[in-house]
Order: sequence, then structure tokens, then C-alpha cells
Amino acid sequence: MYNRRIRGKALFLRCFFLILLGIFIISITACGSYKITNVDNHYNLITIKQSVGKFSFEYSNNYKVTKVEIKSTYTDLNLDGPEVGENQDIPFISIFTQKLNDGEYGYENDLKEELNSAKNTTDYQILEQFPVSLLGESGEEVAYYYMWKPPLGFTNDKPKPMVVRFLMFTHNNLLWRLEVNSVQSYSDSAKADFNHVVQTFKILN
Repeated sequence: MYNRRIRGKALFLRCFFLILLGIFIISITACGSYKITNVDNHYNLITIKQSVGKFSFEYSNNYKVTKVEIKSTYTDLNLDGPEVGENQDIPFISIFTQKLNDGEYGYENDLKEELNSAKNTTDYQILEQFPVSLLGESGEEVAYYYMWKPPLGFTNDKPKPMVVRFLMFTHNNLLWRLEVNSVQSYSDSAKADFNHVVQTFKILN
């Protein structure tokens, strides 16, 4: 009986060690998938080294990277900006890229689906829509306004006028989508932050 307990304890410790080792390896892999370096007093540079689409860009050091999700078919990155206004709303910038489905060659269908979905929001209105060229690829930039309403049960939150701006294009059989989302009162500053991301955006080999 005593030997059985010893073996059981040894087996438990071994399993526990393997679990910790697995978590450590996953953490090292996640940390190694991107790198953040300081450019100057105003901007940082993030480089995504292991992903569906490898890329880099500069962003205002008022923003913090809050999500880097790398899967076999897509990469999703989020940056949260500073708290603004009385309600301490947080603007955010996101970069999303995914492999195109078989038979897909452009961004047009995804753009159409996105705008059709946005039409279901309250007071939806397109503010801007125009063609763009990024990294030698043709794309489209859209900005639209809508009134955000809190979900049922969130009585402390009030409706907020929001502005979403996004840019969509395809490159190397990947769909790319760059977005900034903010309350309307901060949309000009958020647009400037977004423009810097776009201007410094690079796709890496």
C-alpha cells in the first residue's frame, strides 16, 4: 500500500511537471510570435514574426497591445487606446488577416457583408467611402457612424455615438482589414492614430 502511494505521488508530480512545462512552452511561443520596440517618445513598433500574415507597423504609445491571437488560418491583433471623455470610453485599433477561401480573389464580398451587417445598427450612416492603394494593392476605406446601445441588463450604460473606420484589401492570398473604433467626440484623434498605423504598415516576407 505504501509503495502504491509513493508511485501515485510520483505519477502526480510527473503529470504536474509536464503540465507546467507545456504552459511554459506555450507562453514562450506566444511571446516569440511578436516583438514591440520603442521608436521614439511618441511611437512604438510592433512586428508580428510568426503568423498567417507577417507584418509590422508603428502605433501611438498611448495605445497598449491587448490581444495577439495567431491561428492556422488567421491573425487577430487589438490595441486599446487611452480613456477619453466623461464615460472613460476606450478607442481601439485592430488588425485582422485571414486566408482567402477557395475561389476568392478579392475583398469585395467581405466588404459587402460588413456593410450589410452595419446597416442593422441604429442610426447607421456612411461618412466616407473611397478607394485606396496600400503596398501596391487596391483596397477601400470606409467610415460610418452608428448609435451604440447597451445590451439588455446594462442599465448604467447610455447609448453612445460611435464612428468606425476600416480599410480592406487583399495581398498574397490573404484578406487584410485594419480598423479603428471610437466614440464620435474622439473620432478625429482616433483617425490620426489610425492613419499613422496605415502609413507605417508593412507586410514582411
